[in-house]
Amino acid sequence: MKRVVSHHRTVVVGSVVALCLLVGFVLSSCNINSSELAGAAAAPDQVAAALSLLQTESEGAVQVDTYAPTGAATWVSAEQGVLTRQFARQNLATEAAASSFLNTYGGLFGLTDPTNQMKVANVQSDETGEQHVKFAQQQNGVAVFGANLVVHLNNEGTVHVVNGYTLPDATTVNTTPSISAEAAAQAAIAHVGLADGVVNQSYLEVFNLGLITGETTPSYLVYRVRVDSPSQPELAQWVFVDAASGEIRYAYDAVTEGRNRSTYNRQHGGSGGVLARSEGQAAVTTAPNCTIADVNNAHDLAGDTYDFYFSRFARDSYDNAGGALKSYVCHGNNYQNAYWDGSSMTYGQGFAIDDVVGHELSHAVTERSSGLIYSGQSGGLNESFSDIIGEALDLTNGKGNDAATVRWDMGEDLPGIAGSWICNTDVHYSSAVPNKAFALMVDGGTYNGFTIAGVGIENAVKIEYRANTKYWTPSSKFLDAYRGLNTSCNDLFGATSATCINVKKAMQATNMNGPLCGQPGETNATPTPAPAPGTPAPGAPLVNGDFESGRNVGWTETDTFNYPLVYKGTAQTGVWMAWLVGVDKDTSQIAQSYKVPTGGATLRYAYQIKSTDSCGYDYGYVQANDTVLLKYNLCKTNVTTGYAQGSVSLNAYAGQTVTLKFRATTDTSLSSDFFIDNVNIGAANLVEEVDPHASLGETAPEAKPLAPPTDNGESKESQLNQQSPEDQSNKIFLPQVNK
Repeated sequence: MKRVVSHHRTVVVGSVVALCLLVGFVLSSCNINSSELAGAAAAPDQVAAALSLLQTESEGAVQVDTYAPTGAATWVSAEQGVLTRQFARQNLATEAAASSFLNTYGGLFGLTDPTNQMKVANVQSDETGEQHVKFAQQQNGVAVFGANLVVHLNNEGTVHVVNGYTLPDATTVNTTPSISAEAAAQAAIAHVGLADGVVNQSYLEVFNLGLITGETTPSYLVYRVRVDSPSQPELAQWVFVDAASGEIRYAYDAVTEGRNRSTYNRQHGGSGGVLARSEGQAAVTTAPNCTIADVNNAHDLAGDTYDFYFSRFARDSYDNAGGALKSYVCHGNNYQNAYWDGSSMTYGQGFAIDDVVGHELSHAVTERSSGLIYSGQSGGLNESFSDIIGEALDLTNGKGNDAATVRWDMGEDLPGIAGSWICNTDVHYSSAVPNKAFALMVDGGTYNGFTIAGVGIENAVKIEYRANTKYWTPSSKFLDAYRGLNTSCNDLFGATSATCINVKKAMQATNMNGPLCGQPGETNATPTPAPAPGTPAPGAPLVNGDFESGRNVGWTETDTFNYPLVYKGTAQTGVWMAWLVGVDKDTSQIAQSYKVPTGGATLRYAYQIKSTDSCGYDYGYVQANDTVLLKYNLCKTNVTTGYAQGSVSLNAYAGQTVTLKFRATTDTSLSSDFFIDNVNIGAANLVEEVDPHASLGETAPEAKPLAPPTDNGESKESQLNQQSPEDQSNKIFLPQVNK
């Protein structure tokens, strides 16, 4: 029997806070107002039935992230990298295997008729031999905006990850419009308010704003209309017009503020332009009503960007099909910006510099790969990817100012432009969070309690590009970025590689796997542990006290049977905790050295007891060196409901360096489980009231190694013994009481 964990999330919706500063890539905290969301969602029994079925096929624990506004899964993977081999055993072709997965397990995503609801959009293969089948959701043949799933299969045809966003209540939407496309176009033009507004693109779609914002909102049939302005193209917008009432449901910017090149000089006009330089043409020596540098830089740096993608990923221009790279320079009168409009790059005077050109062309790459929506967290990721590639181009092309003081500034070659970031619902500001994570990946450093060894710019860029082209979908949020980047690294370098360990730390340090800066819509897989109340003690903090850095960080682990003790599973917060004992005749211990401040301190921790044993046989201990500070009777009358808070004074060890230990022992039958999480140090006066589960202890005897007993049940031991030795060192279990 496999052990499975399903992470059903509560979305935290913040008040719209624009005060979470990230200046020079330094992240600070935000105060947010939050509320639980509920609404139209996938039926819980439908999700549970699909998950139960999948766990019979998966190898290792199944991890499921869900999106609270819809209740549907957004990321499904298995601990040992195999969700199912059943379609490979049937020798199905890639597309057929992916479709069969959705037909069998579509309930996870709130799908009731996957064959008709999900249509294959494209199939990609990559250098690792993996296949990626992207599906687009539709209802009665009408596309569902922002709703895509990707089924990822390895070179053996095994499904290992499925991710994306769906809209379960699309089935409730009447897909027959009451107003015409022409009427919707006029409503959109009126909304944008441009005198020369014109509509060239209009699509009938099912739309739910919650896929962008994280709020629970109803679904509507809409016309998604693009309004352009010939005189002010930078003001183009996508407008969502209700196809029944004509109301405006939403709007956002359409411009995202490749070696077939043509560069045009707009001579400070708002549209048009005179062809100044073509592919293969030498640098210009004149540029009427513009500058020579603007024309030549835009042209040459478009070539540098093309070469950047082609040399690393064999990508032939932004669309991977040799698309023309068209640039307009000297746009507008004192226009201080640059943008991609879906077909060309446009620059204000002086803005055609390396990181800006790389940035704008990378918007085109994103548009033709993940298709990240340019709003909310998805828009922040869109901006961040462009920032990352623009800066990577800047740092590797040997041009411009790459001094250490401006190494991670965007636009450092623009006077008065380089600089600061604000964590905000604006996509240009929220992008600073993944930007900071990338900088840590590349250069390493110590940040928010994490010490990261840099993996270098080339490795980091490979990981980012793979995530954007293989794992992200239009509605991806920061947690999806975290999942996609980790999985991309695992694909390229191996999950246990130093590269991937440090990539993960970089993202954890910037809290990409938790609530960020009041941004709504996170599926909070690993929320940041709440700090202990009171004033922290002056001593150094414990290392990896919440265990979220995984194994072999901060803690030493010893066990009679050499079982790993730091696990992914039912943690108090996050996904990692320590699981002591769990089998008969076992002694487990985690330990860490700590220097107690001269004024004393309090050791604080969360613990959980599970047991079917009678009292007086199995025990848990909290120790300083070999002295037991508290003793827990692990028995069925002492079982906790979830995690309880424990604390014990370390004042007797003031000024001393001690080894703090959490230890547990079991006898010959009816074993117990002792879980520990969120270990931290508080001030000397923070000891809780008397712990109802604990008693004052005594010196604890050292356990003698024992031979593993025979066990044919479902214990931790029996599951581990079924693996090969090389698998045992990294095995992850989920808590289970029955033996």
